[in-house]
Formats: sequence, structure tokens, C-alpha cells
Amino acid sequence: MATYKYFWAKATLVVLPWSALSFMVSGCNPPAAPPAKVEEEHSHSHSHRHGAHGGEIAVVEPGDFDIEWRHNSDNGEVKIYVDEITSAGKKVEKVVVKTSIGSGEPTTYEFTAGADGVYTATNVDLVTAIDASTDEAGGSTANVVVTVDGQEHSALLLNMHH
Repeated sequence: MATYKYFWAKATLVVLPWSALSFMVSGCNPPAAPPAKVEEEHSHSHSHRHGAHGGEIAVVEPGDFDIEWRHNSDNGEVKIYVDEITSAGKKVEKVVVKTSIGSGEPTTYEFTAGADGVYTATNVDLVTAIDASTDEAGGSTANVVVTVDGQEHSALLLNMHH
């Protein structure tokens, strides 16, 4: 029995220092960061900022105009604020949102002009499409198209709060 105890005492004296040394050398390094997501080529902005009306901001291109949008899931109302464009002396002629799933035919929702650069549409399907909108290839999209002085400007609407 004495040999058995002697063996474990000796093994502990040999293994324990090597284990401690191994731990000290390897350190407590955090796991490597996951590889960066490769973005597909596209020209729309994905910033997450809030506008003066409490809505999401999207940059319509070309022209780099900010528009603000918000929606109400309860009543299906979507508002698009174009006051940055109109305050720059530009004329907004039309606002639509085109939604599609994958490569399917888009559905177009026309907005009605209101006071102070606010365009409104009420449709629960439109709100659902905006909530499902993604920048993933083949996914659902909701693109706002703003016609300014005869030229179309567009941006992908992404709901950052769902």
C-alpha cells in the first residue's frame, strides 16, 4: 500500500507544476473573434440613428438625402418624413415603397402627401413587409423611392426595433 501512496504523491508533484506552467503560458485568452461578415455590394446605408420625429433614418441615394420613417404596427400607418429634402429647396413629387420577396414581383404602396413634408400610407401588409425587410440576398425587401425634381432616389428600409 505504501508504494501506491508514494506513486500518487510523486505523480502529483510532477503533473501539478506542469499543469500550472501550461495554464500560465497559455493565459486566459478570449476566443478569437468570429470572421467579419462580408458585405455584398450595395449602395444603401444601414446606419441606426433616430430622426427628429423619433423614427428610423435612411439615406436615399443618389443624392445622400436623409429621410425619416416610422410605422405603427397596430393600425398599419407608415409615415415618411422628407423635410430634409424640402428644406434644401428641392421638390418632392412622389413617395412610394416597393416591397418584394426574393426575386418575386414587387408590390408598390403609394403615399399621400401631407403637411410639412410628411407622406402617409396605411396598410397592415406594408408594415409586415417593412418588419420582414432585410439586406440578405434573396430575402424580403422594402425600398422607399422618393422622386425629387424628376429623379428617383431610393433606400432600403430596415426596422431595427423588431
